[in-house]
Amino acid sequence: MRIVEAQFESVERNEYRFFGAVLQGISQEPFYLRHEYYENEKTQKQSLSLFGRRPEEDGAQVFIKQYLNYLDNPKFEEAVNFYRKQEQSFGLPNNDQLTATYLLNDVIGEKHRNQFMTRDGKYRKRIVYEINGERDAMLIVFSLNSNLFPGNRLFQFVKSNLRI
Repeated sequence: MRIVEAQFESVERNEYRFFGAVLQGISQEPFYLRHEYYENEKTQKQSLSLFGRRPEEDGAQVFIKQYLNYLDNPKFEEAVNFYRKQEQSFGLPNNDQLTATYLLNDVIGEKHRNQFMTRDGKYRKRIVYEINGERDAMLIVFSLNSNLFPGNRLFQFVKSNLRI
């Protein structure tokens, strides 16, 4: 059974804490937040989804997925493989290159980071960050209907206000 831990519009709160991380200043940016997991997977995987509320943001979405004990967690490998099958590069504005900190700051406790681009259908583009710690891992997926990732206000907000 799917459990929705929290679901609200960002104007209702100032911060949200989830599986050891915090998203600060959320009343400053219009988005819709949903924290969910499946009851039988609570100790393996949890997801936080942010959906942009500005029409001009090309359907901005951010998916933050945490995998506990990732080395022994088949859900983590399954998720990485899902995105790897969609892997396909696309051009970024100003001929920018995708770097480790392009959309995401350094993470405390990070042991390894990998980032890559994917396409889903004709228009949807994603930048996926795989972040591995000592025991746990996260996939952070920035999703958009264009390639204008660096100028997107929701993505800038996440980069500035996500503390892991």
